[in-house]
Amino acid sequence: MAETARNTPGWFVVLIWTLSLTTLGAAGWALLAAWRRRHEHPTEGRRAQASCLAVFAVPTLLMGLFFLSWAIGIS
Repeated sequence: MAETARNTPGWFVVLIWTLSLTTLGAAGWALLAAWRRRHEHPTEGRRAQASCLAVFAVPTLLMGLFFLSWAIGIS
């Protein structure tokens, strides 16, 4: 695999892109799960949705965006 202009190893670029896409996919999955839970259990759905977003989705989304910006920066 060819190296980028900044002499970043190709395997590292692939690793960072994989991490960014995986974490953003996990965040999307968490958002979808929270949305479905809200509609399945209307009485406790908002509490479950808020806890899912606070505990999993938002931190994962931020980490995924960090990896994505890093991947774009080294590509």
